[in-house]
Amino acid sequence: MNKPRLQSVQGLRAIAFILIFLSHTEIVAAGPAGVSIFLVLSGFCMMYAYVDRPVKLTGGGWKFSTRKIKKLYPLHVCTLLFVAVAAMAMQVLSNKFTTNDWIGFLFYFTANLLLLQSWLPWRDGYFSFNAVSWYLSTIAFSYCLFPYIHCGLRNSKKKIYGLACIAVILMISVAVILDIGKESFGWTTDFIKWMTYIFPVYRAGDFVVGVAAGYYFLERQESRPDNSVNLKDTGIEIGVFILMAFQIFLYENGFRHTNWTLSLFWLPVSVAIVLIFARCQGMISTKIGESRVFVWLGGISGEAFLIHQITIKAIGMGIENKILLTIVSLFLTIFAVTIWRKAQNIYKLLRNER
Repeated sequence: MNKPRLQSVQGLRAIAFILIFLSHTEIVAAGPAGVSIFLVLSGFCMMYAYVDRPVKLTGGGWKFSTRKIKKLYPLHVCTLLFVAVAAMAMQVLSNKFTTNDWIGFLFYFTANLLLLQSWLPWRDGYFSFNAVSWYLSTIAFSYCLFPYIHCGLRNSKKKIYGLACIAVILMISVAVILDIGKESFGWTTDFIKWMTYIFPVYRAGDFVVGVAAGYYFLERQESRPDNSVNLKDTGIEIGVFILMAFQIFLYENGFRHTNWTLSLFWLPVSVAIVLIFARCQGMISTKIGESRVFVWLGGISGEAFLIHQITIKAIGMGIENKILLTIVSLFLTIFAVTIWRKAQNIYKLLRNER
């Protein structure tokens, strides 16, 4: 198939990252929206890239997943070591590191190193060390599933849409069960957050819906004549962004029933935004797709995501003003990503010279 590079989708990555970044600097509670967009977009891009390409099952889904995350894994290890050394130094200097603390430290370190932290159903587990790296652990599982989804459902519209419907029904069913468990058995908020926000099996539902959205887009893909902007599409884009802003407003002002609002609440609008940006026939998606800044930021969003929270926490120890914290942390995050990429290029040159 003749599939052009979707620059507007790259710009959407930047928007998702900005939503998460602003959530961690406590400017606006939009983190779950950004995560949902990332997950749906990952499934969408997998289908867009592989719909007409064979995916080998040799080595299983884990081998496929490893190839997909290998670009970010070295940075994950570096951030893990950085946080581990800093945490260990602070504990040793305070003379509070007991034998049990060492055992827990090594356990969580190993879980992070193997990208298993998102399978630990308690907060100190899934948010251990570089807390945001849980996403890499979670998406790795979805990438494991994709070869089987692709080989089993490829070119079968009913099966692809059927799987997405089943995924949503299961997600809703789990949310209902968690409502009952919270009332009847006292299940904690931390456990419910893990189940609906972190747990790889549950968040695979977002990914599968994204795969179905990718198939839907490819079925109806149209070329835009002369880069014209469609007023109807612009109106739809404005409406969807207003809807997301309203959802963020509700979430920020107390509408936080975790089993519903950490994933399902954002799923429909995330799918709509991904499809809108992929279609790119409205003014907003067109301008963002043509913006060098947004496309560039989208291109580095993976590295920036892994670095940004460490930067925010470090800068936050000296800056209390949220606006200033956001500006300085964003600048330093981008600077750190630039240094990381230059270091990678130098390493590749040295390796090639050998």
